[in-house]
Amino acid sequence: MYIYNVTLKVDTEIADEWLQWMRKVHIPDVLATGYFAGHRLSRLLDDGELDGITFVVQYNAADIDQFLTY
Repeated sequence: MYIYNVTLKVDTEIADEWLQWMRKVHIPDVLATGYFAGHRLSRLLDDGELDGITFVVQYNAADIDQFLTY
């Protein structure tokens, strides 16, 4: 299994809206491609959240070809 890791810093003012969009739109769209078997969306513990909140999205690919095709 391979993990495609995406780390993002999101402005605190839009974090709730962004999370809703990720959960309802973006992640389902990525999974609908058929190249990933699952995902994990996490908030990264960070001392410096003054400039935003850090999130990590991990998508699970069965093999490297699935990831490269995506």
